[in-house]
Amino acid sequence: MSCRVIIDTSILMLAHTHKVDVLSELRRLGFTELFVPQGVLLELRGLSRRGGKEGVAARVALALAERCIVCPSPREVPIDDFLLELAHEMDAALATSDSELRKRARKAGIALVGMRGLDHLERL
Repeated sequence: MSCRVIIDTSILMLAHTHKVDVLSELRRLGFTELFVPQGVLLELRGLSRRGGKEGVAARVALALAERCIVCPSPREVPIDDFLLELAHEMDAALATSDSELRKRARKAGIALVGMRGLDHLERL
């Protein structure tokens, strides 16, 4: 089982919306290398400019993402495609709460981490 995990925007946003300590939860699950692609940071920066709860959640998520290992991602490749490609290449799990991305990851045989209940993450 890999100790690496690629983290998607949707999971990082849970830190604020569901009051989940995302990074601690991932470490509790045994992950020691937490990766966030540059494209996720760009997505969060864009969301952080919005007002309301979504903007606040994005700012919290951005602060968490910057504590992870940031890896470059090509701008010309859609971020979801890159997340799947990176997880496959690195033999890493993918942490996401995006249902469509989960379906694609399952088809590709990529290990998943997601929300269970209202307060913790689990390997799926």
